[in-house]
Amino acid sequence: MSKLTLFFLCLFCSCCGNEFRLHIHVKNLPEKSNPLLLRIYNGNTYVLDSLPSRQKDLLSFQIPASTHTGMFRLILNPSSGSLHTGEPTKTLDILFNKAAIDLSVDYNDPSNSIQVLQSPENKIYFDFQKKDQYLLHRIASLEQIIGQYPVRDEFYHSSLQAYENCQLEREKYIDSLVCLYPGTLAARIILQQKQPFIPAPSTKQERDSIYKNHYLDHIDFKDTTLLYTNVYTDRLFQYLRFFLDPHSSLPENETLVIQALEKIIPQISENEQVRSALLKFLTAGFKSMKMNGVLVYLSNSYTGQCGGSINLIEERLHGYEKMIPGYKIPPLLVTDIQDQPIDIESELSPYTLLLFWQTSCTHCKTLLSALSSLRKEGVFTPVKVIGISIDEEKENWIEFSRNFPMDWINTFAGGGFYGPAASRFNLFATPSLFLLDENHRILSKPTTLEELKRDIEDLK
Repeated sequence: MSKLTLFFLCLFCSCCGNEFRLHIHVKNLPEKSNPLLLRIYNGNTYVLDSLPSRQKDLLSFQIPASTHTGMFRLILNPSSGSLHTGEPTKTLDILFNKAAIDLSVDYNDPSNSIQVLQSPENKIYFDFQKKDQYLLHRIASLEQIIGQYPVRDEFYHSSLQAYENCQLEREKYIDSLVCLYPGTLAARIILQQKQPFIPAPSTKQERDSIYKNHYLDHIDFKDTTLLYTNVYTDRLFQYLRFFLDPHSSLPENETLVIQALEKIIPQISENEQVRSALLKFLTAGFKSMKMNGVLVYLSNSYTGQCGGSINLIEERLHGYEKMIPGYKIPPLLVTDIQDQPIDIESELSPYTLLLFWQTSCTHCKTLLSALSSLRKEGVFTPVKVIGISIDEEKENWIEFSRNFPMDWINTFAGGGFYGPAASRFNLFATPSLFLLDENHRILSKPTTLEELKRDIEDLK
């Protein structure tokens, strides 16, 4: 092989390595339909490709090589969903694990018509979903029979055994797939689908009690990749439903939700990135449900600490949401360790990270330690870091700074959550991060270390 041929071959391979492709053949796809490909992260979706190339019924989406392993959501009719025509939105969740994907579906019934032409991950995932739907339907049907059939009937007793056997069959099926496909994203997702065993017969109250106490037992909340799927958020949503009572008042349901959170928080706290992301997901959900009492509970007990004022939390959440990318930050005067005044605006570089923190915040200390390590690795090369303590007692900040030297601009604003810094930046929890450009405008508000690393990588 000539050197020139080898050069062009290497060039071709490197160009191909810049992206992956998702090909999907959609039968009966309307001519005017404009499908949309979204990526999933922590209960939210973000546009990945809104302009697929189309040849008759073949759609081709581009997936950048930097895209995180996780789950995509394909929307086949984004502009003609239920809000416009009454037609239900047609969606399909697809696994992505850094490999090309080729699928075939029918527009009229995408979930039940899926055929995997290329993608071992999706073959495993969709085959599991089909059988799992069948097993879950059997379990639910047997549960109804047990609840309604005469106890003295022979069929009743055979149904009891069938109910337990079906649960055991489902668990063995999940275990077999995990053993058969170790290390795959599909197996990691499937493993999280286990449910607690319900002995037969059990009353509804007994079943609810088992679900409330054991539903989360089989979920591995340390796997940060699963934040890029619907697994954690869907499971938490389902778990909360075991506690909510449609016939109870809002305050009564808030009490029930707090009971659920007392079980959820310890489970999700083994990994700081997972904990931070899921607390954000839960906070946004309870805000939309107007559960102010739950928001106060979360703030006081877990998210650090915005005091017990419902009005203050609502005000900060509302203001924080308005600080979208492009928003110009307010002026702020702080002091350094030598008690010299610093105008934050004068310190801004082409890219600057503002980090608001407190010495009483355990998760702040974890983040500071991680930032120090990442800076030594050169991750923050294009970004200037300014740490801003909002401790109420300046002596606490000084003592911590003495024991934990920081290789970035270390400043003090003080005042806690009632001080000017917290008020101007709508802080309702620490740590709070703002990535800025040289014009004092927000580029992003990362809530986890993983998001911060991704946002900084996008700057390079």
